[in-house]
Amino acid sequence: MYSTYYTNLFWGFMLVLINLRIGGVSILPDFVGFILIYYALDKLALQHPCYGKAKPFAFMLFFLALPNIYEGPTQNLLYNPLTSQSLLLLLLGQIYVVMQIVMIYYICRAITALAKERALTELLQYNRSVWRFYLVVSGLSLLVTPFMLSVLTGRIGIFIALIVLMFISFMFVIHLIYRAGKELGSNTEECGEIPGW
Repeated sequence: MYSTYYTNLFWGFMLVLINLRIGGVSILPDFVGFILIYYALDKLALQHPCYGKAKPFAFMLFFLALPNIYEGPTQNLLYNPLTSQSLLLLLLGQIYVVMQIVMIYYICRAITALAKERALTELLQYNRSVWRFYLVVSGLSLLVTPFMLSVLTGRIGIFIALIVLMFISFMFVIHLIYRAGKELGSNTEECGEIPGW
């Protein structure tokens, strides 16, 4: 019953991950991905309430992603240092990361509850590992960015390594959603809050 919505969620995250541009204009803008994510979460909220709790953050991310439709030459962080970037855009970027962390947190909570209900031990463990890896990498991103403006100015290698880690962690999240769709796609009763998550 819910497999279609997990597929929508999967493709929504894929659209957020893929960044193809022509002349600075995004061919697959992130906000389209967040529309799909919001739609999927709205439907999956019938399976577990934590999906519904993720919806407001997908909604906010839709608006935060709008400025990313066009990226000027000076906005490319691989060719221009953070110190040359707009502080407003950097702040929005930090808020974007925080909103994304919270959204994925609620998605992982829902998967945790459903996996426990169905005694899917491997999915449960994989979900926890993916969440922890994603949280650590995203947390590092939030912590390192301010230092890139001062102490770590010019250390582009650190920034590139962090981007690679963030890409890998996001790929794990996407694979988790794909796997959850395979194992949780059929109907199930709603679960309550999970203590100690």
